[in-house]
Amino acid sequence: MTELETLAAKGAALVWGPGLLVVLLGTGLWFTAVSGFFPLRRMGGIFRAVIHSLFRKREGPGPTPFEAMSTALGATVGTGNIAGVSAAILTGGPGAVFWMWIGAFLGMMTKFAEAALAVAYHERGEEGFRGGAMYYIKKGLKMPILASAWCVLCIGASFGGGCMAQSGAAAENCLAVLSIPRPAAGLLIAVLTAAAIFRKGGSVEKISGVLVPVMAVLYITGSAAALAVFRERLGEAALLIFEDAFSFRSAAGGFAGLLTAKVVRVGLARGTFTNEAGLGSASIAHGASSEREPGIQGCWGIFEVFLDTIVVCTLTALVLLASGCDTAAEAFSGCFGAAGGIFLAASTFLFALAAMIGWAYYGESALSFLTKRKSALYGYRILFCAAGVLGSCIEFTAALGISDMFDGLMAFPNCAALIVLSGKVFSAVKEAEKTFSPSRPRFFRRR
Repeated sequence: MTELETLAAKGAALVWGPGLLVVLLGTGLWFTAVSGFFPLRRMGGIFRAVIHSLFRKREGPGPTPFEAMSTALGATVGTGNIAGVSAAILTGGPGAVFWMWIGAFLGMMTKFAEAALAVAYHERGEEGFRGGAMYYIKKGLKMPILASAWCVLCIGASFGGGCMAQSGAAAENCLAVLSIPRPAAGLLIAVLTAAAIFRKGGSVEKISGVLVPVMAVLYITGSAAALAVFRERLGEAALLIFEDAFSFRSAAGGFAGLLTAKVVRVGLARGTFTNEAGLGSASIAHGASSEREPGIQGCWGIFEVFLDTIVVCTLTALVLLASGCDTAAEAFSGCFGAAGGIFLAASTFLFALAAMIGWAYYGESALSFLTKRKSALYGYRILFCAAGVLGSCIEFTAALGISDMFDGLMAFPNCAALIVLSGKVFSAVKEAEKTFSPSRPRFFRRR
């Protein structure tokens, strides 16, 4: 392990201590319980609304709710869903997948709260709406300094997990499968990212609205095909996840043992890296939506977490465990030969590209909150693309450690704001409930 990897790992372990786990789990549990387990009760209606949105015309300025969700999903469904899951299993054991599920289940309502508050407190700008955690921290908590601090952390996270970790994982797979040098792969993904973020006219939302659904369908289809090959070992793989999830009990019992267990910490950290529930980052994309009802946009946040972690991450984990391989590249290559390796490399590259485009948008939005100078924004874009090249040259685990530090620090002010503003969140839940009631049979009907 290099010195950078060691420092990053120590920093991540320090941030992801019992305190942060209590904050994330407690916030998710609070919203889930008080809402009467809203995601479980209304998941069918949420899915139907997602399908319905594909045929809905654009209303008002800014991206549609679906495009806003796609931008957020593009930033979340990144290489963490492939390389991150592999790292979680190697570091924390198969049981880490179970704790990713727990974090995702509770994170659904956390993400609902973020998306709902983002719409409730968003502002009308020259090119449409703008919102996010910094706006509900500033306007809801009346704490502009804390909002600015969150923006600084968001910018740091955009360079870490949003850029370097993404390009690093993509470059690693390109080298292993296609023998493309890591710097060359990093340069290619940086150029493609630059082509998207330097364009005007809401190109990020439009690109995400097309790229994200396509890449998700392709990866889910490919993973399902791999699982069909390994179907005889699926039961054993699932059993291994549950057996290993509580392996820490032999070392330490009770609540203290739960919070300090490596399998729990790694599972929750990797889950948060993939779905970002609790960080507030995705609220930036949701806050730009043209949706007028906070509860409606909050439902998109629930679907976002479900698809990211419960579906995509679980597929990756089962492929890894059923195949007995340490990396997804090995698993797909062993299953489909060279074509499988190429498929995985292409999927990782697309996931990384979508995540980098989304996180560049997040970082730029955070910077815009701090300063209106266009020179600063252009400078950020240049540095972001340069970081993409740099990320392809450093170890993926080092970039993950850097990401974990910023992610964890972002969660503290964001979750505090969610709890303080929980009254508005539960009002949004009630509004969303009306959407699925018999008196309003059309999904996401406008007032």
